[in-house]
Amino acid sequence: MSGILRRICLKVREVLGNIDVDPASSDFAQKTVKAKIHYSILNSGLDKPCIGTVYLNPPCSSKEINAFASKFIEEYEFGNIIQGIVLTNSDTDTQWYHRLAGMSRAICFPRGRVKFYNKEKVGQTPTGQTFFYCGNNYKKFIEVFSQVGIIVKVSDMLCNSI
Repeated sequence: MSGILRRICLKVREVLGNIDVDPASSDFAQKTVKAKIHYSILNSGLDKPCIGTVYLNPPCSSKEINAFASKFIEEYEFGNIIQGIVLTNSDTDTQWYHRLAGMSRAICFPRGRVKFYNKEKVGQTPTGQTFFYCGNNYKKFIEVFSQVGIIVKVSDMLCNSI
């Protein structure tokens, strides 16, 4: 697994403060993310509780994104997640994407591709990405992430109707 570049991760932490849980990560990525608890491919966060402040950047396969997005949505709807940022591919034609967008307070479409890195190199994703923000600190998300790309504030009516 790889991690996002430090400058993006600093923005995530600027909005969220301390990150309690990163349910789809690696030891390498945690050098940047610095979550209190993180789970990896060896001990998946899909069957562990996500409580508090959560940062989620799930693996890119359709099956895994769907599973992790569903987990995040379930935990948020139960009130276990206070606030969170989810970074995914911009798969706007999928059900999980619309579910995340519908429950988000604000969304960021980054200018250019998000750069990820691993121990060997830095590289761009093959597709565009989306940052979803869920929680009450959406004004801070808008302020911080407006430097990253286009921000869409999701209306309360839309959030409640989906």
